[in-house]
Amino acid sequence: MLSSRSRSWCSSACRWAGSCASGCRSRPPRRSPRSRRTRRRRHEVLEALTTFGVSILSAVLPFVNLEVYLGLLATRLDGEVAAVVTCAVVTGVGSAIGKLVWYLLAARSMDTPWVRKKLSKESWQRRFDRWQAALDGKPWLAAAVLLAASVVGVPPLLVMALVAGALRVPMWVFLPTVTVGRAVRAWLILAGVGFALGW
Repeated sequence: MLSSRSRSWCSSACRWAGSCASGCRSRPPRRSPRSRRTRRRRHEVLEALTTFGVSILSAVLPFVNLEVYLGLLATRLDGEVAAVVTCAVVTGVGSAIGKLVWYLLAARSMDTPWVRKKLSKESWQRRFDRWQAALDGKPWLAAAVLLAASVVGVPPLLVMALVAGALRVPMWVFLPTVTVGRAVRAWLILAGVGFALGW
């Protein structure tokens, strides 16, 4: 039998060790529900900020694969609807900001080094010329094609961002269209991977 003084000392020591060899019934302290909620919220904010940064980077630098990142992200969301929707919206906003860089470059001048380098490939130049001719003077058709490019990637959104900038498609058309389209695309990827994982 442990004396009351021994039990008191043992209980304090067990809080650090997490167990007791002397047979006392001390238990390690449990996290309160409020503490767990705070920790989860911090984790969600960190994921959202990371997703935002990766989305911008991917939109500016096409070799950064956003789809692979979203697939990996889906494995950590555990089917939480709020987290999935938040990450999808953040992806849409980040992607629109990133593509705005290409839009502004084309709107300023098609002779900038970045634009010339991207259109140096004959296939990209043909796509650009074809879509520029097809959408010139048709802002609503341009918006529809932008939306399709944002959701399914056909035609490539980078090409369409350049076309939109060259044709001076209104900013109030370009930004919301790309944001919504990319958010829908992100949600489809996250939900699709989640469905495969059996959320």
